[in-house]
Amino acid sequence: MATVRGRWTAALALAVVALGLLALATWGGWQWLGARGGDTVVDSGRQLLPPSDRWVEAGVPVWARGGVLRVGERSIALGDVAASDLTPTPYGVLVRVDRREAATPRERVMLAVTADGVAEVRGDPGDVVVAADGRHAAWVDREGPRQRLGRLAQVVVVDLATGRELLRSGAGMGDPDDDLPDLYSELDPEALGFQGEGEDLVVVYRDATGAGSTVGLRVRDGAPQSVPPRWIGGEARRLTVADVPEWARRPVIGTDLALRGRRLAASGAAAVLSPDARHVARTGVPGELVVLTVPEGDVVTPRYGDRAPRLGAWLGDGRLLVVTGRRGGDASVRVCRVGSGCTVVARPGPGPQRIVTALPRSG
Repeated sequence: MATVRGRWTAALALAVVALGLLALATWGGWQWLGARGGDTVVDSGRQLLPPSDRWVEAGVPVWARGGVLRVGERSIALGDVAASDLTPTPYGVLVRVDRREAATPRERVMLAVTADGVAEVRGDPGDVVVAADGRHAAWVDREGPRQRLGRLAQVVVVDLATGRELLRSGAGMGDPDDDLPDLYSELDPEALGFQGEGEDLVVVYRDATGAGSTVGLRVRDGAPQSVPPRWIGGEARRLTVADVPEWARRPVIGTDLALRGRRLAASGAAAVLSPDARHVARTGVPGELVVLTVPEGDVVTPRYGDRAPRLGAWLGDGRLLVVTGRRGGDASVRVCRVGSGCTVVARPGPGPQRIVTALPRSG
């Protein structure tokens, strides 16, 4: 009897050990995902944005001034705020605003403008990038878990239709003992774009390691992915559109793009590729907006305004949103078609607040 009881005791002990090892393996597997992704969490179920139907039609002019957002003919009040930048999507517009009240927990916040209203986005989001499918957006949230010295930044991916958080990761965003505010002031982690689609959709961001590495994480499981560099080939300052990977094309290409060996952008300017990749707008030089054909590099006339025209956004179908005028003076918002002129859609008049569009340089 004692022998049988001893065998049962041994068997029970082995079962307990086996269950413990299984639990450890399961926990370890999750932790392994977290370790490789810096506490990566996939499909957490957190609701970061209100759910929304598609309501912003492709190609509709979107701009803001002060506390008013304009989406086509629709005018939306944002409250006692001043818009500083915005990102249109088919499911709404993400608008970063400065609060005008003196005493608030945070002066700058992001608002999600959906078909049902305006809501504040949780956390402290940075610049927003949107995938080619129009449904996924990403940013770096500076209000991640609290560490010894500051809060950990995390890259976040959201489904714009449901508002649910699909991915959150602090991979490459620093160690627990780092002085995180100081680290981020030097390296400034930032969401850069998306690569691929569907099950293979990858978010690309710049982390806070070394000089700032370009990191790719697959959205569905947080697995690290290799991504092409910002410039795939060509010599510095001798780049063509074909040298730019998918994740780096929306919306600003950069200052080093060239067509047939000729640099497009002077110092302080940028070259912005149209959605159909048939044209590039050179912008950022005061008083100048030039559109060129791809890949020929021929300048397309006519002029797009006589008073400091700046590109607000490419709208598709060879159309672009153009803002003219300087801050404090008369201004106009125009929709221009490459090669055939412009139509004024609004004259906001003089005022201290700049006109904000999808391209920050366009204010």
